[in-house]
Amino acid sequence: MRERDVHMRCLQGSVLETYDIVKELAKDGGKWAALERKMHNRFFRDPPLLRFRVKDPFARSVLKAYAHYFIAVLTGQTEETVLPVLLRSLTSVLGADPVGDIDESESRLTVAFAERGLHFLGGRTSPYLGPYIWERTVERTYTVDLPDGSEELTVYLLSGFLMRSWLDFATFGVLGTGGWATDEGLFCVVEAYEKHGGLGAESFRVSFLKHEAQHVADYRKFPRLEAADLEYRAKLMELVYARSRRALRQFVREAAPKRELPHAFASHALVGGLSSKIGRECMLDVPLPIVRRAALQLYREHTERLQIAGADTVDTVL
Repeated sequence: MRERDVHMRCLQGSVLETYDIVKELAKDGGKWAALERKMHNRFFRDPPLLRFRVKDPFARSVLKAYAHYFIAVLTGQTEETVLPVLLRSLTSVLGADPVGDIDESESRLTVAFAERGLHFLGGRTSPYLGPYIWERTVERTYTVDLPDGSEELTVYLLSGFLMRSWLDFATFGVLGTGGWATDEGLFCVVEAYEKHGGLGAESFRVSFLKHEAQHVADYRKFPRLEAADLEYRAKLMELVYARSRRALRQFVREAAPKRELPHAFASHALVGGLSSKIGRECMLDVPLPIVRRAALQLYREHTERLQIAGADTVDTVL
């Protein structure tokens, strides 16, 4: 079993199932015993063993505050219990008067990190809060072709990460967000693609550029569309242009019928749709051209349902 496959359980927002599996595998020693020690020291040791590669006391304090929040929610504590603790910690670090909510704290953190020559992006990577904090940004422009037209996109290549939200923390960097889209453009986490062939490989050209370009198009066409539908359409676009089975295998592994987890739910809907077209049993074995045609058909059908429901007001049809 690959370490990546074991860590896929973390996509559902918990390390508990992964830890149980790793403990069983660790009985044979080797890499699994080493991973068990790492997980124990990070998630179940008191105090947790945390290492940060930045020396600045302010940055280290912020990283520590979010790390403790990650540990709590990833081991089963509720956000209602944990968020007040995080808010108190951030208020203390900022040295400011008490703030009303996390949004205000993170707005102040954005300014404070900028003063130190660093970038901070707060907010939520569903289902949890979790910032992205990095050192360097390089701007490039790409033209990306999609079935319904092309998108000219500004891409910001981000590197030198100090924190990459909760999934990266949960899996020791094995999994994590490869990028995101906003009104400003696309933001690409360069290190997420370096391990898969760099910016010339399919992981970047398709899994990032095509995926995120589809988001940009959909933000414009369907402004109220929910995250699960957005992810469903972008994942289908990855399959429409796939030249390997890497993305399809990942979608099958991460699929879960949990709407509160948009990525997992979108993969669940995608796998169900493909099953109806080509059969679940042979999905990973059929020739890729068949997979690509089925994915495009599912994309067209979903687009039609959205248009019938009303492009300006529809939130979901999944």
